[in-house]
Parts: sequence; C-alpha cells; structure tokens
Amino acid sequence: MDWNRKRFKIDAKVTLKNNYRILLVVCILLMLISNDFSETKEQLTGFLKTTTEETDNLNRLNTNGNKRALNDFLEGLDRANRAKDHLVDKVETYHPTRGVFASVFNSATGAGGLSESVLNSANQIFFKGKIGAGLIIILASILKLAAFTFIGDVILVGGRRIFLESRRYYDTDISRIFFPYQIKRALKVGLAMLRKSIYETLWLLTIVGFIIKKYSYAMVPFILAENPDIGGKGAIELSRRLMNGYKWKLFVLDLTFLGWTLLSALTFGLVGICFLNPYQTATYAEVYMELRKNAKINKIPLSEFFNDHALEVSEATTSSYPVASYPIQVPKSRKWINVDYKKNYSVLHLILLFFTFSFIGWLWEVSLHLLKDGVFVNRGVLLGPWLPIYGVGSLLVIILLKPFRDRRLVTFLLAIVLCGVVEYVSSWYLQVSHGMKWWDYSGYFLNINGRICAESLLTFGLGCYAIIYIVAPLFDNLFDKIPKKTGMIVAIALLILFTADGIHSKSHPNTGKGITDYKSFNNIGITNMARYQ
Repeated sequence: MDWNRKRFKIDAKVTLKNNYRILLVVCILLMLISNDFSETKEQLTGFLKTTTEETDNLNRLNTNGNKRALNDFLEGLDRANRAKDHLVDKVETYHPTRGVFASVFNSATGAGGLSESVLNSANQIFFKGKIGAGLIIILASILKLAAFTFIGDVILVGGRRIFLESRRYYDTDISRIFFPYQIKRALKVGLAMLRKSIYETLWLLTIVGFIIKKYSYAMVPFILAENPDIGGKGAIELSRRLMNGYKWKLFVLDLTFLGWTLLSALTFGLVGICFLNPYQTATYAEVYMELRKNAKINKIPLSEFFNDHALEVSEATTSSYPVASYPIQVPKSRKWINVDYKKNYSVLHLILLFFTFSFIGWLWEVSLHLLKDGVFVNRGVLLGPWLPIYGVGSLLVIILLKPFRDRRLVTFLLAIVLCGVVEYVSSWYLQVSHGMKWWDYSGYFLNINGRICAESLLTFGLGCYAIIYIVAPLFDNLFDKIPKKTGMIVAIALLILFTADGIHSKSHPNTGKGITDYKSFNNIGITNMARYQ
C-alpha cells in the first residue's frame, strides 16, 4: 500500500475547498450533538473561564488617553459576565420538584457519568431505602446512554458519511447526516458504536492498550458509514484488519496536526472549529479510502462489505451522490392504519369531534387521578363528563394546522405551541373569572407561572400529533357510518346539554378536593418564578 501522508492531506484540502461550508456545519453539529471534537469543546469552556481574567488585564491597560472608551467597554464586558454568572447560577440551582421530567432532570444533572449514576442508585435503594429515587436515577442514566448511543453516535456516523460522499460529490446535502435513519439502520449503527465504546472503556483500564485500540478501531465509524449491515462485531474486526501495520503511521499522521492543535488552543477553539476539525476528518476519510482499496485488492476477510461502488469514482463531480445506486435496499414502511389525514371535516363532524375529544380528555384526567389517589374525582369546571379545553385544542390543531400536515415535524412543533397558548389563556381566564386554579404546574420542570410546563406540552403535542394523523380520521370514518339525521340530533342534544352546563357552572363551578385544591403549590410557584425569571 502506498501510504503517503502528504497526498492524504492535499486531497483533504481539495475536499475542503469544494465543500467547506457543509463540512464546517457538519463538524459544528457533531461537536454539539455527539462526543466528537471534545478537545474543541474543552477549549471553548476554557475561554469562558478566562473571560474574567481578561477583564482584569484590560483594567490594568487603562490609560488617560482612552479611559472613557475603555471604561465603557469594560462596563459592557462586566455586565456580560454578571449575566453569564447569573444564568449559570440559575441553572445550577434550578431543581423542579414535581412531575416525571423533574425527577429525570434532577437525577440527570445531579449524576456525573454512568458509573456514578449506578453507584448513586445503589446507594439510594440499598442504604437509604429510597427505591423510587434509585429507580429514577437508573432511568435517567438509561436515557442519557440511549441519547448518546442512538442520537449522538448515529449522527457521528452520518457525519462520516457526508465526508465520504463529499470527496467526489460536491453537491452533498446536509440531510445526509441522517443517513443511518434514512436507510433505517439507526438501531444497528447505535448498537455497533455502543459495542465500540464498551471495548474502548475496557481497554482504558490497561492505559497502553487503550491508545493502541484507539487507532485499531479508528475506521469503525467510516465502515459503518459505508455499510451498516456489517454490524458492530464485524466493523470492529474489519477495522482491526485494515489498521494492521498502520496504527503507528496513523499516530504519526496525527502528530502532523500538532501545530494546528496548539493554534486551536491559543485561539480558544476557533481554529479547531473553522479549520482543524473538518481538515483532520477529511484526511481520515482519505486514509479510509486508501485502506479500503488495499483491503479489496488483497481480499482480506469482510472486505466484501466494501460494496458502495459510487464512492470509488476517480473523477469529482458537481452533482450529488446517486442515492438510487446505494447497494442496501431500504425496506418499505408497513402501513398499519389506512387513513386519509388530509381529509376535510364537515361542520357536523367537527362538532362531534369536539365532544368526543372533550370526553376523552375527561376520561384521561379522571383516570390519572384515580390511579394516583385511588379516588374518583369529577375533573374540570363543568359538571358534565367533558373537558372543553381538550375539545377546543383538538379542533384548533385540526383546522389551523391543515396547511402543514405534510410537514410532520413542523406540525408537531406548532401543535405544542398552539396547545401551550390554549392552556395558558384558559388557566389565566379561569383564575381571573373565578379566582381559582383548576390546574397548577408549579414545581414542574420548565413551567411558566404554573399554567403550562414542558411535561404537559410534550404530552399534548404527542396527543395532537396522533389526533391529526390517526385518531380524527378514524373517528371521521366512524361518523360517516352514522345517518346524517341521527348525527344532527345527537349533536344538537349535546350542544343543549353543554350550554346548560356552561350557564350553571358560570355561577356554580365544579370545585373541591382534587379539582381546585392547589393552595399548597401556589406559593411554591410564586417563589420559583421569582427565582428563575
């Protein structure tokens, strides 16, 4: 094999020259989402820590000639530092007290690594007798590990995919960073990278062995980026075979970036972000392609997984990677429910949907209280078995979000915003008109005046998503089977009962234990908002 460090770096610079913007964005995303480019993260952290020291140095440089201008600058910098310290203090002292998100947030932010979380949970369960707290810590640890594995590591492999394609295709789309998800191999990629992390952690116990294995496993992300079907065990084995005899050479290649690494440290990570990270990754991509070529020539075991021939073209092109030529066939998604979510709803059906979702909301609230306290409570302001806030919210997302139904992520986010507005306004109106609260999220994670919180909004967002794409179309199909005359009679009867209930509840609202007894949380909510606003 022709190992030529100079040629690797020259080719990498050509790739950077033709794809700089997209590769820069990819590296920034990887730095933020995955554990990639950790040195740059540390340098940026160091920059924040030295801001105060720099302020002191500037104070010593103050002279009569530029005293006023320098003082203005220093005052602005001092205000920025105080704002930063204030924000950090709020983050460090923020401890929500109620809800699932609160437990997970406090456990996740309170525990360091996975090993600390395990020890902490064991301490809570076996020595303090707090089984619930221990289980919550374990849950938080699992969530952190899952996020790191199936989001961070999967995106990292997607980033390597973009670097491989960008060598020859200069119109690579940024969405290719989601390559493992696009070909429905995210689970396999995540598990493969998890296996690699476990192996490296075990080798870390031997110190020297870790350094060797770091280079031995260096090509795993690139192998998975080409063909995830090889799996974790196969990718590690193939990387070992590729790097056999080249680990020292790759180490020396890394040393040639030492000058850029020092310059990055001197610029608090700026050089790393803008140049070194994409440059070094592009160089590694060149190394991978050369090792890959050598493996195919020598027909080493597992080299048959190098079957993405579109990566082997010798001439660069301004087009994008030919996705249709990719050798792995993406399985078609199975359609479990055949519904038309784009349908238009008649006025009659909208009325029936309002009462349907109002009743479902009432059942939901009553069931939650029954499971929690073991007591039946007629939730809501009205006396009847309906919670109109659920009906109104459902109709609003069905009607107002119709133009966005083909953009599911946008629909989900807008549903959260819309539900938040409805819930906040409803809470404010009920408190102003009746002087009481029918719900209070004080103490919940990310709550606003106790009227809305992240936990409820996420739940409502998911519910509205299901309503738009599945539940509402299914109910509409069911309503189609009801004779129109019968449907109108039912709708009119429900409207009369609902109106009568509303008139009666205006002066005699439904109150009592489990409905409006939130006095114990009101002061907490006021205190929290005063501290965290």
